[in-house]
Amino acid sequence: MGGRRPRTGHDWKLLAESCTTLLERVPELVDEHLRQLTDHSPVYGQVLPYDQQWREAEEAMRIGIETISAPRDSPRRDLEYAEDAGRRRAHQGLPLDLLVHAYRNAGYLVWDALVEGTAGREPERLAALMRSTTMVWSAVDAQAQAASEAYRATEAELRRRTDEQLQALLDALLEGQSTPGLAARAAAGLDLPEHGPYAVVVLRAE
Repeated sequence: MGGRRPRTGHDWKLLAESCTTLLERVPELVDEHLRQLTDHSPVYGQVLPYDQQWREAEEAMRIGIETISAPRDSPRRDLEYAEDAGRRRAHQGLPLDLLVHAYRNAGYLVWDALVEGTAGREPERLAALMRSTTMVWSAVDAQAQAASEAYRATEAELRRRTDEQLQALLDALLEGQSTPGLAARAAAGLDLPEHGPYAVVVLRAE
């Protein structure tokens, strides 16, 4: 039994043509993408206004499609954008699993649209697309991974900054500083009522 025939330069040409055609459908795909995300979880709409979601999804999808057919040695703009998106979503508070789901969902939509644009009409183009399946999904996986890593790094940095700020507030309270609003900020940061009985335990440093 023969192995799968490798992609050729002609395959890349056909794939590039299919991707160029698909770019015209990006607005339609983004509309469907956001509709599916909203059906999956209302949190997307709670974290980001629809217009901002649409603009960012449109840019990410357009860059992703262009990357699929770009020369092998081209800069990975899709990964750069995914890292930026991961950092933004961490700051905005979107759960990581929803970020990853958004990338996967967009990947399925783009792939289905590519197949739909060739199936039943151009067998040669469809065959070339099928030989690119692994490459296309590897790109989607890499984008989701880049976004996730940037998200986790940003989340860890935000947590570290919060811990440092809370420690500074506590130190100021224990030192008896009388800065206006200090007690209120410390209470809010610790999720405690501003007024109430508190016990303070001090350990002697050895």
